[in-house]
Parts: sequence; C-alpha cells; structure tokens
Amino acid sequence: MTNGDSSAFPRDEPGYAECLSKREYFAVLLCAGMNANSDISMASAACNMTPFEVRSSFVESSVKQADALIAALDQTPPPSTT
Repeated sequence: MTNGDSSAFPRDEPGYAECLSKREYFAVLLCAGMNANSDISMASAACNMTPFEVRSSFVESSVKQADALIAALDQTPPPSTT
C-alpha cells in the first residue's frame, strides 16, 4: 500500500528529519512538469485567464493528480519479482 503521508525518502537514521511526503513529492513533480511549458501565454489566452491564474490551476491540478496516482498505486498489486 502506498501511503501518501509517508516519507518520499525514508531514512532510518537518528536525528534525520523527514522533509516531503510522497503526496507532496508527487505533486511537486507534476507541477514542475506542467510549469515547464514555456508558452503559458497561449494557455492563458485560450482559457481567458492570466498567466498567474493558469499557474495556480496547475498547482490545484497537481495535488489532485498526486492523489489519483496514490489511489491507483494502492489498487495496483506490486509486480512479481520471480
């Protein structure tokens, strides 16, 4: 099972602080991918939104997609290693 609140980079060391949950990490990767589009002006013109509004929608969408990814991983059995 994939717990979205568990650490994306778990370490079993004393004094090590966990930084990002899997949910946060997945959302960051998705948002970075969407923001990599160099022509935000086309999207904003097509949607009648400012570039800031387009990027804000990317943030909301990234979190929803991260949640969907975690849910899908929860339902998919791990691959067989044999």
